Amino acid sequence: MEGTRGHVARAISQAMVFLESHALPPRSLYQVNLALEEILTNIVRHGCQEGTTNEIHVRVELKSAEVIIECVDDCCEFNPLDAAPPDFDSPLLECEPGGLGIHLVKEATSSMEYCRDQGRNVLRVRVDVPTE
Repeated sequence: MEGTRGHVARAISQAMVFLESHALPPRSLYQVNLALEEILTNIVRHGCQEGTTNEIHVRVELKSAEVIIECVDDCCEFNPLDAAPPDFDSPLLECEPGGLGIHLVKEATSSMEYCRDQGRNVLRVRVDVPTE
């Protein structure tokens, strides 16, 4: 997909249709939706250079007890694992913006892995799917 907000919405919609067709529990669907929304929006907002064409590849895979999301982009290098946690101790109006979305993704997923490979960011997250 190209790095635009319209493409983000389309990618999320396609992933959700795929996962809904496999009757995932609502909580797992919510966690995947949250992770995709935050990851892809951050890539488009903060990673893509204005005036350039960036590519973002998204793969959503369903295994027996987990959903694996892999996002690969050719945008600016950014390791979300190195991001500072949000400041929960200061009053909201005094906090610096940023970091909350990454924190939410970390909380909603069972694992998060990052590497930089051949000039591309590769982020892989896993969402547990409870079995009956």
